[in-house]
Amino acid sequence: MRASTTGRAASAAAILTIGALLAACAQAPEEPAAPPTPTSSTTAADPTETEPMPTAQTTAVSAPATESEAPEPTTASVTPPVIDGSPSATPAASVPAARSQPNDEEPEPAPALETPPPSPVAPGTYTTQNGSATFTVPAGWSGTDRSWPTLDPDTGAPTWINIVDLVGPGVALTYLDTPQFGGSWSYDAELWEAVDARPVGDGDVAQSFWRVSQGRYIPHVALTYLQGPNDWGFDEGSVNSPTWYGESRSNYRFEATFEGRPSFGTEAEVVTFLRSAPAVAALDVVASVRLTGVDGFTMP
Repeated sequence: MRASTTGRAASAAAILTIGALLAACAQAPEEPAAPPTPTSSTTAADPTETEPMPTAQTTAVSAPATESEAPEPTTASVTPPVIDGSPSATPAASVPAARSQPNDEEPEPAPALETPPPSPVAPGTYTTQNGSATFTVPAGWSGTDRSWPTLDPDTGAPTWINIVDLVGPGVALTYLDTPQFGGSWSYDAELWEAVDARPVGDGDVAQSFWRVSQGRYIPHVALTYLQGPNDWGFDEGSVNSPTWYGESRSNYRFEATFEGRPSFGTEAEVVTFLRSAPAVAALDVVASVRLTGVDGFTMP
């Protein structure tokens, strides 16, 4: 029986030893808990992570919007302005359509004008490039046609200016016709007097005359228009460079420039000069002109 009692005692001792060990473990100090992570969940974070993983709510705020998530743009915020009628710009409802649309009417661009080089003028009958006038160039004379195109300042239409230079012994002549204003002249009746006059038609007269300027007598040979009563508002008896009123105003000039540009102290001296060979030859050329009525809007 003692053997049985001894075994029970050993078993009891073992049980007490195990209990003591368990009690010791229960009294050991606990490890400090990791600080709570700033997440919206109460679940403890993985201690191996240095930063908390973003939650679904954080992702929705901080992540850039994908193409499918971006809001559709409105016309007012992204439509570029229509600049210079750019066909690539799509105008908003409040912006006028671009002028380059095929259904819109646009002004035609101005034509390209090319000035021809000067051309020589030979003796004989000469006709201006657009047919506005003809005249005779004497033997022994030379000339240059410097005519050129330009644009009418009011309509933008192409126009033609004829200008022909002639040179003879002791005198030069210039023929000019233009549809533009400017370049005309007029002398009052009391300031001039004719020496020789040859009508060429339509009231135009080729004549040699003198005028008084600052006490000097100035010789002239030119194509002129003699003003009658109430003619274009000029004083009766005045002498003018011709003006033709057709579809538009055209100014004509055919006049001489004498070598040395002489002036004289007396009427007798200037009359003698105007009856000399250079002046008479110039008058013959001016008197040969025939104006056809073609104005500067007729291009060659």
